[in-house]
Amino acid sequence: MCQKILTRCVAVAVALLLVANVAFADDEVEGSAAAEVRNDERLPLPSAAELKRAAQTARLLYQDLIERSDRDGRLEVARTMFKRAWVTQDQPAMQYHLFHNARRLAASAGDGRLAFDIVEQLDQRFQIDKLDVLKHTLRVTVLSLHAKRDTEDAVKAAIATAEDYARAEKYDDADDLLTMLLVVVRATKDPGLHRWVSHERDRNKLRSSLFNAADRANEELEKYPTNPVANLALGRYLCFVQNNWAAGSRAFLYSDDYDLAEVAAWEAAAPHWEATSAADYEEQFDLAEEWWELAGQRQTSSTFKTLYLARAAHWYEKALPGLDDVHRELAEKRLEQIEKDGQQQGREQ
Repeated sequence: MCQKILTRCVAVAVALLLVANVAFADDEVEGSAAAEVRNDERLPLPSAAELKRAAQTARLLYQDLIERSDRDGRLEVARTMFKRAWVTQDQPAMQYHLFHNARRLAASAGDGRLAFDIVEQLDQRFQIDKLDVLKHTLRVTVLSLHAKRDTEDAVKAAIATAEDYARAEKYDDADDLLTMLLVVVRATKDPGLHRWVSHERDRNKLRSSLFNAADRANEELEKYPTNPVANLALGRYLCFVQNNWAAGSRAFLYSDDYDLAEVAAWEAAAPHWEATSAADYEEQFDLAEEWWELAGQRQTSSTFKTLYLARAAHWYEKALPGLDDVHRELAEKRLEQIEKDGQQQGREQ
């Protein structure tokens, strides 16, 4: 056991040294929280007169389709209009009309995936207020549904869109969309959907909080590069939001949380670590245990306890296939407890 601990400590020490010597240049961009600037080459929205002419033409061309009013009929019309919009590149007003009506019909028929796909294409082609259109589409889609499976698909599509915003560091937009989604799912009176969306909204709020803290930390680090509080805030964002353990570990080196610095350096040593031997599986288990113990420390806040336990669960699950019976039983108990804690936290919210 002593030899194992010594070996691990040496490995972590080497990892810390390696991480400390990596250049900051590439990763500062990721932690900078710089706003994304869009080079907007999209078309302006057609005028009211242009849209009126496009609607009159569409009624003549698609009279046989427009008369369909049942759900299946609306979906068929939506898909047809969506496809035909692609061949009207040289007629912007007609293309916008087809996209717009395809979205409206898909939403009213409850097909969230199709409706959100159309919004994406509208946003790529025209200067729309994407978030506003998404909110309206979401409301119409969910309130038009009756089957639980269809409702879950629509909610999943909306959450995926919120994730896209989060990946672009547009956390306020993601929060706006998830807040609207929460209001909409309340009308379904489905507690499972409500818990799901509440969890996603809380997760986005945490990411937003870490992002804002890292943004402030970057300003402080420009003046005082070794500020321990700022380095801790930056490291948390890089590791737990950006999943950039190399850069985050480097920041932790200058923080005053030495336990977190050690565990993060261990993560950074093998970010794509796949076990190929019993020893590898055991080391993955040991890393999970480190996160478990870190989460259990008295000074760990509930927010970071949740993050640490998520990392513990990640490594327990990866280690399970190669563990002996004793370690597998313990890992499974830990995973059950983590899941139980997460469910309890969800009920309390």
